Formats: sequence, C-alpha cells, structure tokens
Amino acid sequence: MTVHEIKNKDGYESTLCKMEGCTCRGTHMQFHTDITVLELKKTYQVDEPIKFSLKIQGYSPGGWMILSIKADGKMEEIWHTKRFSNNAPGWSAHPFDLLYEFPFDKEIIKIKNPGLYVLEISVNQHEVYEKFEVK
Repeated sequence: MTVHEIKNKDGYESTLCKMEGCTCRGTHMQFHTDITVLELKKTYQVDEPIKFSLKIQGYSPGGWMILSIKADGKMEEIWHTKRFSNNAPGWSAHPFDLLYEFPFDKEIIKIKNPGLYVLEISVNQHEVYEKFEVK
C-alpha cells in the first residue's frame, strides 16, 4: 500500500511519499495517480478475447476511470467503460493501491477487423495509451 507521511521540518509541514519513484513533496500532499497496464498482449488474433489488468496507485480524493479501445488514428470506439476509480468524486483524499481486471461482469471484448488499436486509459484525469495489433 502507498504510504504518505507528514513530517515537520523547520516549522513547516512537508509531505514525503513512500511510493517508489514518486515525486510527491511540498507543503501538502500532492494528488497523483500512477497507472500500469498488465497482461495486455502486443498482438491478438481476430475475435480473440482481449483481457488485461489495470494497477492504479497514488493519492487522490477519487474520480473516474475511463477506458476505451479505438482503431489507431480513428475516433470510433470499439469498446468503452466508465466507473469510479478509488472513490466517487468529492470524497476526501487518501492513498490507494488497486488492481482491476478487464473486462468487467463477464463482458467479452473482441475485435473483428485486423489493424492497429489503442487502449486509452484515464484515471483521475491521468492518461495512459497502450497500442496493440489485431491480425
């Protein structure tokens, strides 16, 4: 689990994040979200089920987790989902370390046309893009 500590230095509170590689510092905790895509293959066959996991870590009051798959360079969505991330918007901030498996609820993601595709991920307004190919 991500650990944030508030330490007193020279009469000012400063925050040091214990998350590896994090630069969260200052007079108060900085909101941040790290997104890692796991198990997404670089190549799929036409009609092969697409499954992957999403690991999100950070410190935030919460927000939306929005994912979509589009043909590379095109706006048309092949698949889309939107859910709360670590909390619904408006909750108090807290550290989080979560793992989500996609698709949800026995849904099946399949692509019928060969080509290059992009998995677009937005969690708490932080974005990641992963490309893969369907043959």
